[in-house]
Amino acid sequence: MMFHSAMRSLIRTPLRTLFTLLSIAVGLAGFYCMTTLTQLVPQSVNQSAKQLLGADIAVRSYLQPTTLNAMQHIIAESDRQALTGAYVSQTMIISSHKTSNIVMKGIDPDVYPFYGEEQFPLLRGLQSDEVLLSRQAADRLQASPGDTVSFVNHNDGSLSSFRVKGLVDGVQESYTDSSFWGMAYISYPKSLELMGLPAGTINEAFIRLHDPGASQDIKEQIQTRIIGSQAIDIEDKKVQASADSKGTLLVMQLFSLLAIAIAGITIFNTMTILVSSRQRDIAIMKSIGMTARRIACYFLLEAAFIGILGTAAGIAAGSLFGVGLTAYIAKMLGLPLAWQFSWQAVVFTCTVGISIALISAWPPIYRSMHVSSLELLQQSSSIPISRKLPFRVKLRLFLIVCLEIGVYLHETLLASSQDAAALKWITAFVLSVIILCVMMLVVMLFTRLYGLFYRLLGLLKHIAPSGWFIPLHNLGSEYKRNALLTVTLSVAVLSVVASQLFTDNLVTSVEHQMEQQLKGNLILSAAVKDGQAVQLALQHTPGIEQYNKSYEMKGVFSRINGEEAVQKFRAAGERGKLSYLDSTDVSIQGIDPSSSDRAYTIKAGRDLEADDDGKLSAVLLEDYAKDVGIAAGDIVEVTLNNHQLRLEIVGFFESGAIKTAGIRIPMSTLEAYGQPTRIIYYVEASARELQNTMAALNQSLPSSAVAYSVNGTVIESLQKTLSTQSTFFSTIALFSFATAILMIGNQAVISLIQKKRDVAIFKTIGWSTGRLLRSILTENLILAFIAGVIGSALGFIFAVLALSLFVKGNIDISLTWCGIGIALSLVSSAVVTLLASLQTFRTKPLHLLRGL
Repeated sequence: MMFHSAMRSLIRTPLRTLFTLLSIAVGLAGFYCMTTLTQLVPQSVNQSAKQLLGADIAVRSYLQPTTLNAMQHIIAESDRQALTGAYVSQTMIISSHKTSNIVMKGIDPDVYPFYGEEQFPLLRGLQSDEVLLSRQAADRLQASPGDTVSFVNHNDGSLSSFRVKGLVDGVQESYTDSSFWGMAYISYPKSLELMGLPAGTINEAFIRLHDPGASQDIKEQIQTRIIGSQAIDIEDKKVQASADSKGTLLVMQLFSLLAIAIAGITIFNTMTILVSSRQRDIAIMKSIGMTARRIACYFLLEAAFIGILGTAAGIAAGSLFGVGLTAYIAKMLGLPLAWQFSWQAVVFTCTVGISIALISAWPPIYRSMHVSSLELLQQSSSIPISRKLPFRVKLRLFLIVCLEIGVYLHETLLASSQDAAALKWITAFVLSVIILCVMMLVVMLFTRLYGLFYRLLGLLKHIAPSGWFIPLHNLGSEYKRNALLTVTLSVAVLSVVASQLFTDNLVTSVEHQMEQQLKGNLILSAAVKDGQAVQLALQHTPGIEQYNKSYEMKGVFSRINGEEAVQKFRAAGERGKLSYLDSTDVSIQGIDPSSSDRAYTIKAGRDLEADDDGKLSAVLLEDYAKDVGIAAGDIVEVTLNNHQLRLEIVGFFESGAIKTAGIRIPMSTLEAYGQPTRIIYYVEASARELQNTMAALNQSLPSSAVAYSVNGTVIESLQKTLSTQSTFFSTIALFSFATAILMIGNQAVISLIQKKRDVAIFKTIGWSTGRLLRSILTENLILAFIAGVIGSALGFIFAVLALSLFVKGNIDISLTWCGIGIALSLVSSAVVTLLASLQTFRTKPLHLLRGL
């Protein structure tokens, strides 16, 4: 009987029930997906760590490359079953359509990798003139299997051609920027030949052991003998892969909790109006002798029924959504993930869904149970109940919520902790208490500020036109409800606008900064021997406005003020976890010190001057001053083409999102000591005719030369990298926005139920449905506009702050998404308000007044 009564109560106002159920379903769909993924990711890491590592021990010696012979002497033959080496470096690659940077890895295709060979199709039997490309690089270069690509030969500056044998997908390498530029796999001897390195040089090694359990002792031997090296075994890889995935999972978990919080508020509002509309029934129940506990159980059953239906819908939707989400996360994290049904996740989701419904419903039910029957009967339906929950009851409910959050977040919130699960739960519980307290204080602060604003806005009804009286009156009289709605919708708009503004404007800002740094929008690279032919081509190609000549070579830091650079870099890298300090390689650029036209800005010290021509003076990237501790006047020794250069640092130039050079020295010095084989021209061409100019230039250049656009290299790589991340954050932002809109729809239905006497009176005195609809639309559109403006403004501020971390100098930012955020807020609010209002406005006044 109680079950049927609960069903009738929910069906009586279907729109209110629909919005409530959808809010719960959306929140719990995300919750169920994330609960399942937090189980699947560790399982995948444990099962695939050996394949991800490729060996029992992987050695990375980027700071100080070693040799195969040295590695063989360190590891006894009795310990190792097999040993292979690789050399990884960044270079330039040219396809028939695009030119770009790429990370090249020379490997022995007959044995590499020892585990996970299936990740590298067609690797076995790779010939010296063949290459495997990562799919990311192939897409950017517009290259397919069978096409020809070329790499720069650093011995003479010529281009060496390779046939693309196949593509590699889903492999994540450890080398700096490999995920940004993409990978190319060629034979090991050929990679050394292209880089001009001695035979046997390696900066990666892969070891297969007779006894994998002895890996710890062997790792210690390697790291002791090879300074700056890092040896990783399978257990280390598990920890590393788990840590890499926890950040992404934690962000998604927090957004799912936000959706559940909004669902809880929606249930609270629904139960408040449901209990308020049933006060006469409660009074009659009390009068015939029903206890408060039994009456409370009756209403809690309705709340539990809402929770069960919403949870079931959420689990069903989450199961469908989880298949695509898992594939997306697998691609993003580089893990072999597949969606699996989890009874543990189902049980936990059901527990959370039903408990949130009961906890959210208890405050209005408790207040109604403690009002006398006489007070409930003395007026009509909606009597304000001022009685509050006792503090001890609030505390219990709060601690239950914190306990559930702690269980939900303990694996990701404490990803780096090696403590036992029970200790993690306790720590996560304490952190949840602290975080929730802070969040509640922040929400209360903003709610009070918004409430004050709406109260002041309501005062304008006395001076505004008569058509605005009712909307302004309602906004002012219900300031608490409107303030909470504004906070919720503002956060949703903020997340949408900030994520889109950051993604869209980062690309354009970096492109503009790169063109300023390079003094051009085209880059031309050629062998030094073809310099005169290139000059002629530049002079006779229409559309070229100016160009600057430069040399650029790869050097290696060897000593800093007499101290080994490897030690300095290793210490700095451990402090800050900075990827560019994983290698002592540095790009050295030669400039004309007598020219006043510089493609960089000095941040400290002085710039190179005409008197420095031919001297060992240099300006250094400012990051080395900040992270390594190098100062003006320090002596930095750099190995350049087998020469040791003792460079005096005279100043530091500004760093950017993309680092174009690490050291700049006089061009004459670079020519004398480096004997460069490649020459670079930075070309400024007409933006309108850029593609035509580049095509004409490439046709007239010698075979060793190639011209390519800044947009076609760095910017396209950045766009490819950001596309995955932006899709992820955009999906999460729209998810939070949807939950906020559902809450507004629920509030609109509840508001009209509370005002049905007023609606009936207005219809009785002759107000048309259209006029009533305009009044309620005006009220909600004002709220949506305020929330949209505040959310867009805060989103703009967040985006600018985030962009300033990546882009130095002026930031060119488009405000398009600010307008879209406001429009999205207005349109969505208008739609849900219309849906919520039509049923009430179509009802005749007599039916509206019945039961009041």
